[in-house]
Amino acid sequence: MNSDLQDSADTEQLLAAAAAGDASSLRALFELHRAPLRRMVALRLDDRLRQRIDESDVLQDTFCEVQQRLTDFVTRRPMSFTVWLRKTARQHIMRLYRTHIRAGKRSLARERTIDESSQLLAQAFSQRPATPSELLVKFEFQTQVQAAIARLPRLAREILVMRHLEGLSHRDIGALLGITEANARQRYGRALVRLRSELSQAGVQDDSQT
Repeated sequence: MNSDLQDSADTEQLLAAAAAGDASSLRALFELHRAPLRRMVALRLDDRLRQRIDESDVLQDTFCEVQQRLTDFVTRRPMSFTVWLRKTARQHIMRLYRTHIRAGKRSLARERTIDESSQLLAQAFSQRPATPSELLVKFEFQTQVQAAIARLPRLAREILVMRHLEGLSHRDIGALLGITEANARQRYGRALVRLRSELSQAGVQDDSQT
């Protein structure tokens, strides 16, 4: 299930040309990464922020920042371009929340940051129904799981999103969060324990496979 955030041969080739000043290669590099980056951004915008900011705006601002810092990145190469691009987008989204969500509403904002992700995670943790009656049970279960996910700390939800919705390895999660692979694995385990605790407190039996 793991998605690899190491750079492809196409990315390496376009990156080298873009760093040498080829504007068309830079545009092609951005286009190569546009679709997965848009999906990553979409999972992290809540309804209120969407009223102010469009996904395309986030992508455009991210690409502009990457363009400005490209020479320094290529010189240092602290990580793959794919990881760097995602980290830049994630940091930009965090700044948008600080700017557009008033301080007095931050606690509520944290609970709703990835409501679409909460729905998708609830589906991922649910079993497929075989009968109409099981469909109703599944719907009720998903609703309870979604509520439990919404109560998790933001970082715990983020790690579950990366692992279960984006299919990232612990290594890539660690790279994106600036922690070791072992630390990422530990935090993922703690996120699952916290989710199961929330489900247990709500009287829900978690039969999901990890």
